[in-house]
Amino acid sequence: MIMSFAAITTEELASVLTDADAVTELIATGPRAGYARVDLDKSWDGIRYLMRTAGLGVDLLEDGRTIGDEGTMSGWTTADVERAAVAMRDVPFSDLLDLYDPQRMEDADVYPNIWATEWALDYLLDNYRRLRHFFIDTAAEGQAALMVWG
Repeated sequence: MIMSFAAITTEELASVLTDADAVTELIATGPRAGYARVDLDKSWDGIRYLMRTAGLGVDLLEDGRTIGDEGTMSGWTTADVERAAVAMRDVPFSDLLDLYDPQRMEDADVYPNIWATEWALDYLLDNYRRLRHFFIDTAAEGQAALMVWG
């Protein structure tokens, strides 16, 4: 299971919220100038765990408005994006390091079961930084976001 986010206009958000098939068209366009994208690969649940444990009030999987019936896509309003940006702006990854506990993450069934590997912390660090920049940049542009998971 992987997760990605793409910045979209508020008009595009309105369209995908009423027509899930419009998501396919947006994704097929590929990267667009002025609209950030971030692919979290499989790090999303590890990041989600650290953010929940830190009490940031942002849930990568549950926040946003569900698009379609499968639960694999959500639309984030400009307010949702701004809230995530504000929550993450002052929380560099170094502030989350004390919360990184491979055994607890395994016990909590955090996907995927890789957290005890020697490279997992760097994997989370890289993807958290990119996600943080995504939300900060997208909020600064006044854009909404599309989350795709699956």
